[in-house]
Amino acid sequence: MENTSMFIEELLNSDAYLSKIDQFTSQPGRIKQANRLITGLIIACLHRQLQSDIGRNLMYRVMVNHTRFAEDALPFWLSVNIDPVMYAAEGNRLFSTIIPGKKSALVQIAGHYAKLSFAEIDLLVGLCSNALITNFSSRLSKNNDLTGLLPALKDLSALIPELTRKDYESMGLNRL
Repeated sequence: MENTSMFIEELLNSDAYLSKIDQFTSQPGRIKQANRLITGLIIACLHRQLQSDIGRNLMYRVMVNHTRFAEDALPFWLSVNIDPVMYAAEGNRLFSTIIPGKKSALVQIAGHYAKLSFAEIDLLVGLCSNALITNFSSRLSKNNDLTGLLPALKDLSALIPELTRKDYESMGLNRL
């Protein structure tokens, strides 16, 4: 779990990651805030999925299937050969499969705070989703257990304090 928190901190603060995605937005200064919001909301949605048997099984199956891509894959911001738009498209597909019906609310919340266009937020959701799910899939292949895969919610609120309870509730995550 400590490795997961370290990866999330790297995803939130990595200059290489942030500079790679800066090129796809009209307002690069807002990327860091949007990235933090999106990361926090995705992890909260994953926590919600783990609370039901159906969500847990769905998450497990998708991550196990994704593991074959996650085994030796470098994060896109460290690789020169990966097209970020294709990486984002795969991330959006994974997000919509694991967390159906939450993307619209996530895009609206992140767009409201970060003041970026929906197209830019959509790209960021895909990039962040793919990075997180690839990392979690890789960890799942080593442990074969979903428990301890995600950081605790109290750790999440310490990492991303700008999200309020109202933000989580507007995504239907009021029982976290």
